[in-house]
Amino acid sequence: MQISHVQINHEGRSQVAFLLSCVDGIIHLYTQLTSSFFFPMLGRVSDHKINILFMHIFDQPTGERVICAGGQNGEILLGFYDKDGKEIKTNAIKIFSPITSTLIFQPRSHSQADELHLVVTCAIEQAIVYRSIKTNGLSVSKPLPLSGNFDSVLCSHVMDVDWDGEKEILIGTYGRQVIIYKQVTGTQFYTILWKRQFAYPIYRIVHLDLNRDGLDELIVTTMYGVHIFQ
Repeated sequence: MQISHVQINHEGRSQVAFLLSCVDGIIHLYTQLTSSFFFPMLGRVSDHKINILFMHIFDQPTGERVICAGGQNGEILLGFYDKDGKEIKTNAIKIFSPITSTLIFQPRSHSQADELHLVVTCAIEQAIVYRSIKTNGLSVSKPLPLSGNFDSVLCSHVMDVDWDGEKEILIGTYGRQVIIYKQVTGTQFYTILWKRQFAYPIYRIVHLDLNRDGLDELIVTTMYGVHIFQ
């Protein structure tokens, strides 16, 4: 595969197009369309020149879609779309810190009907969980305790680490910590379940079944290495 760009005239105006040669034997031509045609919220981002640092797209089984974008200026933008791509509603809030990650999730592992929550991590403040975002938007939130004590929080992830059917929240920090939070049963609060210090800052956390034994491994990417936990 190879990608290159070229200047073309399209719909009466000059613009840059990308040419992508692929193994399917076709050279694909990509041009820019008005983003507001598909996602009006993204069009507003462009209008206000917000430097987006992280964006998460969550597709629901019903075909509905939720998008959350976090900006360098601390702005959090949340948009809901129906199965036809029509924007239903949007929410926005601004906090005093650049946004390093946003993550939309459902709290239970095997329930597609669960309400949606949102984890937001930032460079200066504590990580925040916005609850029931489809109903409450960005008005109801809880901080993750001690998440701001280990330098900037760089990434977030959710998975069921203890196999009880409830998803835990994981964050990675520039202060070399991976912290796992578990929701206290019957409350909206989270407590630290597990914490480990690494040799270098944590850049990304994911999980997948690497060895195909039916159990997911936890993969932690640091500044100078990749760690796999079984």
